Amino acid sequence: MEKAARVRNSYWDNLKGILILLVVCGHLCERYIDDSGLLRHIWIVVYSFHMPLFIFVNGYFARKSTKPAAEKSLKMLKYYLLMQVLFMFGNHWIRGAEFELAILAEPAYCCWYLIFLVYAYLFMKFLPDEKTKVVKWVAVSLVLSLLVGFDVSVGHPYGVGRTFYFLPYFFLGALWADTGREIKTDRQRKIICAVLAVLIFLVLWKLGDAEWFNRSVFSGHQSYERLYPDHRLFGLLNKAAAYAAAAVTGFLALHLVPRRRTILCFLGRHTLLIYLVHIFVLPMEFHLIRDIEFVGEKELNSAVILLILAVTSAIICYVLSVSYRFVILNLMSKIKKGEVFERRAR
Repeated sequence: MEKAARVRNSYWDNLKGILILLVVCGHLCERYIDDSGLLRHIWIVVYSFHMPLFIFVNGYFARKSTKPAAEKSLKMLKYYLLMQVLFMFGNHWIRGAEFELAILAEPAYCCWYLIFLVYAYLFMKFLPDEKTKVVKWVAVSLVLSLLVGFDVSVGHPYGVGRTFYFLPYFFLGALWADTGREIKTDRQRKIICAVLAVLIFLVLWKLGDAEWFNRSVFSGHQSYERLYPDHRLFGLLNKAAAYAAAAVTGFLALHLVPRRRTILCFLGRHTLLIYLVHIFVLPMEFHLIRDIEFVGEKELNSAVILLILAVTSAIICYVLSVSYRFVILNLMSKIKKGEVFERRAR
């Protein structure tokens, strides 16, 4: 029975592997989106669905987990505080910034995801068992997210703005877990979904050229007044459209994930570690690429940079996964067995 409990589902590991690659690649692209139309379009497509789908997966497994919600929430809080302190020391060392506890209230870079999980797991403790009631939670959280955009006081501090924005996806994942259904990925469905995905891709690509489009809508934490100072209702419509785009694109992506065991499964097992550590690896990549001198067409240069970023993302994810599995876990195992201390005693 214990052996059976350890068997992992290749489909979900593949999905998480794909998503963590998109996370790393998206963060790498951020430095270049203002100078490259190609990378800006790729960024928009990726950000339209990758974190909503990631959080959908979080909600799915949180619902299926037997661990107490408060325990998981506390674990994420520890990770959040650790990462914030590391960022505080990093800012002091690199920029000479003063040590301030106030930084704990402002999630650094992508640490918002950790504080979001703190809140989400606590909500999971009170999520009802009846599917009809969970549907209401999804609907209410969606309405609240759309309404809170009118409040300029809700934003980045304590990750509240993003929590409102991403909670519907988390509850939706829990709802899918309650249905007990498997996502069908037969050949015919994959072909249909692939064609539709290409169409959505083209629409989002075209959207990147629109002057009125503000890509910050995908971050979810900015108020409508900040997104569109003179047209707050337009901000509401854009946020609703962002939800629709994430739902459709995420739905199609779920049907394109392979079920067989692939190298993505290896990455999918260590997504949290990759998410936490890759932040500190990104500056090294930037220093390497910024010294490269490209010649020729600008978009061709962008394509080369995109290829480098994609390869770099894969290498970062793979190296971190291997390090965790064969170095950290091996060391922790030896510590538990007392082998490390026995060698020191000798």
